[in-house]
Amino acid sequence: MIYKYLSEKDPKAKRVEAACHNKFPETFEERQKRTDNTAFRDNQRQWYQCAQKAGFKLNPPDEDGEFGLSEIGPQGDFGSEKMENCRKEAFRE
Repeated sequence: MIYKYLSEKDPKAKRVEAACHNKFPETFEERQKRTDNTAFRDNQRQWYQCAQKAGFKLNPPDEDGEFGLSEIGPQGDFGSEKMENCRKEAFRE
């Protein structure tokens, strides 16, 4: 529910999220970055390449392979279905 309220810009939700953030379960990507940084970088590179092929305008990746959008176009943003599909494909467990 907290994500629903965060998306609605509820100020109370931001305080709750900040107070509870360290209690959230670790994502696969977070765990991989912490335990196997080489595999994380490889997966980030795969995600980046997939997103580029899908037509997203991207900033160059940093030393860990993390990247951002340089422009939000017709494909959408990081929450779009195409971007999420690329992420899932790159970070298959």
